[in-house]
Amino acid sequence: MDYQPENVKQEVRNKIAYQPVWVFIVLSLTTLGLYRIYWFYRNWHQIRNRGVWDITPVWRALFSIFFAHRLLGRINARAVEKGHVGSDSDLFAAGYVITAVVQNFIARTLDDRSVIILLVASPAWFLVPAVKQLNFLALQKSPGSKRNYLTIGEAVVLVVSGLLVLTGFLGLVIDDMLP
Repeated sequence: MDYQPENVKQEVRNKIAYQPVWVFIVLSLTTLGLYRIYWFYRNWHQIRNRGVWDITPVWRALFSIFFAHRLLGRINARAVEKGHVGSDSDLFAAGYVITAVVQNFIARTLDDRSVIILLVASPAWFLVPAVKQLNFLALQKSPGSKRNYLTIGEAVVLVVSGLLVLTGFLGLVIDDMLP
């Protein structure tokens, strides 16, 4: 049975968690983009829980190239409203979309060794300004929430995805060594 008052539940739902930029980038790269989907889902879920829009976060996350402009614009507007200098969210959203489409094209047309290019040319780099703005908002709500470490969940995701990426990389290297 849940005994929390409604206002406590609402505050927990509306909490913006601080996430170091390096954690976001590392998780995005090691999960080969799956973490980006989760990041979009988490942020759309926050917007829905605030009662701003009646949306389905799962679909907006899975089809993030169609909704990136809207989400990044929303994050930017909220950060500017709270005193952040802002960023050109349309430019970063366009960069995200173009890079995601190009990355998908590269993944389908080049050989297995193109995975290195996919890591470097990740659309996640274009989401960094939004991550910084979300961190700004998190610090506005809870000044002591800044951290520079991995949470347990992030560490588990990093270890599992890192092992999978390492296994795939070793498979490529060993395959080249065999006659």
